[in-house]
Amino acid sequence: MQHAKQTQADSATGRAALQAAQALARKVAESGIYKEFEEASTAFRGDAAAQKLYRAYQSAQQEGRMMQSWGSRNKGIEERVQRLEKELISHPTYERSIAAQEDLLVALKELNDYLTAKLGFDFADMTKPAGGCC
Repeated sequence: MQHAKQTQADSATGRAALQAAQALARKVAESGIYKEFEEASTAFRGDAAAQKLYRAYQSAQQEGRMMQSWGSRNKGIEERVQRLEKELISHPTYERSIAAQEDLLVALKELNDYLTAKLGFDFADMTKPAGGCC
């Protein structure tokens, strides 16, 4: 009988924790900072010029990494990566997207710090996969 009561209590606690986590997720998703992140990310994905620049930058980076892995350096590729990076980070849609991402990360870190202090354990640690390398 004691085991059945404990199982019911554990089940009720689990349901309450799940409901609290879902409520927290809803509040985060409804926040202005998250909505700005979503809008900025959507705008960046929908900006053809920004996407073309982003792909060119990624391609140049990959080309540079391949050259380095072969033990070679190419000044032209390095300069192209730097030029494309400057263009990309000054592109308004990309700039907005990165700023919104950084703002969201700061807010989530602050939320984690608050929850960690209240719960007595690192809340964000609970989101990591169990037994993984990372």
